[in-house]
Amino acid sequence: MSQPLAVRQGVRGLLTVLCALALLAAPSPAFAEDLLDETFADASTASQDWRVFGSAEAGDWAPCLTAGTDRAGKPVGGCAPGQQAVPEGGDPAGAGALRLTDADVRGESGLVLYDKPLPFTAGIDVSFDFHSYAGNVYKGLGGDGISLVLADGDTDVTGPGAQGGGLGYAQLGSANGLPGGYLGVGFDEFGSYGSDTGGQGRGCAEHPSEAQKPGVISVRGPGSGLDGYCMLGSSAPVVPQLDVPSADARTDPGVVRRARVVVDPANADDPHVTVYYGTPDAMTQVLRVPLPDNPPATFKFGFAGSTAAASNIHEIRQVRVRSIDPLPRLRIAKTHSGGFEAGGTGAFHLRTDVAGDGGPENAPVTVADRLPDGLTLDGEPSGEGWDCSGGDPAGGRDVSCTYAADTGRPVAAGTELPEVTVPVRVAGDAAGVRTNTATVDSVDNAGAEADGRAEDTVVLRPRGEGTEPVPPTPTPTPTPTPTPTPTPTAPTPAPSTPTPATPTPSAPTPSAPTGPASKPTGSAPPADGSRLADTGTPAALGWAVSAALLLTGTALWVAARRRR
Repeated sequence: MSQPLAVRQGVRGLLTVLCALALLAAPSPAFAEDLLDETFADASTASQDWRVFGSAEAGDWAPCLTAGTDRAGKPVGGCAPGQQAVPEGGDPAGAGALRLTDADVRGESGLVLYDKPLPFTAGIDVSFDFHSYAGNVYKGLGGDGISLVLADGDTDVTGPGAQGGGLGYAQLGSANGLPGGYLGVGFDEFGSYGSDTGGQGRGCAEHPSEAQKPGVISVRGPGSGLDGYCMLGSSAPVVPQLDVPSADARTDPGVVRRARVVVDPANADDPHVTVYYGTPDAMTQVLRVPLPDNPPATFKFGFAGSTAAASNIHEIRQVRVRSIDPLPRLRIAKTHSGGFEAGGTGAFHLRTDVAGDGGPENAPVTVADRLPDGLTLDGEPSGEGWDCSGGDPAGGRDVSCTYAADTGRPVAAGTELPEVTVPVRVAGDAAGVRTNTATVDSVDNAGAEADGRAEDTVVLRPRGEGTEPVPPTPTPTPTPTPTPTPTPTAPTPAPSTPTPATPTPSAPTPSAPTGPASKPTGSAPPADGSRLADTGTPAALGWAVSAALLLTGTALWVAARRRR
């Protein structure tokens, strides 16, 4: 016999609530780190870390912001009056773009570089919009194209790569490629970047076809000067085509293009560079090539554009850069021991860890400490696995210790590193209070600045005024918040025959954590009593289950009444 409608609806409602609660309680997936968001749509940039370069062949041309009018603006100036497809007074705020080349200038290359090194070990994901339009065609083609360029973060980039078929990344003839170049993803309208007709890829084991490849996306690898920049792979001709030379403005229908370049973490099982291309409404994967060997620990990136006999306006907007894996978050705590009497000795103790709420550490970790006046090193600092030879010898004041880590031997998140002990000697005439600050950092550390610094205060005692050690002063940063001890609620006896209450065992009181090694046993609720969905079982779970059960009970009661 089928169940009454109310019963079926009640059961269905209970299952729906329970399924929703199961999804709420599921752990959140690994997250990426936002490294940069830049629209280039206004008269100035959000970041001050951009640098602008123009090629010598282009005279005084330099990339510019179409919404700006101040040519001397920093770090990126506005476009000069009279620029093609830019209204008098510049584009309205929020409607502008970064112009890399102007269609009226032939044989030019322009580069806008983000000159702040970003961590490369966790991989990168770069997306952006671009516009190639209003061109002067040559042999029926616009040109030449744009490129997303990546350079070693330790390199002082002094200008773009070659114009024309170099797309501001590779070499061409006697023109050098991008200094410290590691990857160049070229959106090649005219077709020279994807071949070696102009001398690109010198010294490479294999060369691509000498034939011109218009309308394709190609990736070139590391190079320096006139050597390297080898071809890693090219797509088939892409749809829609890369440029619209007949368009008069970036706002014309069909002009905007979108690209996304994903570079796998170097320690992935099979790291690749994957390129997606299309429009803001739809992108598809068009190219996938192996990641070149020996990727740098950090990178600088930028956008270049170039022209030759053919030319287009080339513009960039809506740039977003993220890491693929979570980045590590380093923390440090500092204490001391010893008498710190004038003419005597003492020691500082530095404890660092890779926090459990971030990613693994894939780069060397460095702790640094500048001893205050009246204190000098009484020997080399030490700690298992630490190399402290980078600091001063005995008698100096600077401490620098490095813990080796790389993509082949990362330090897992949640790991406390061995303690570093810094032996110190107190000057014979020293007295008073001294505060000492130590720091921890790495090239891929995404931790809060406060967690990467630790202070410790000591009292320097005059000679003969006691030899009792000064109690260590714990550093309050970083200190995880312990889970509060729940307060047992006494059971309420029913008004009928009393039932002995089952005693509820008291939850143990957590001990106060000390230093970065201590981990909380649970997540404390926010002050307003709410709970986040990714902190485990939400506080609303009990309420929702109770409501679902009440719903089902009500449905059963209604069904029973109807049968009477």
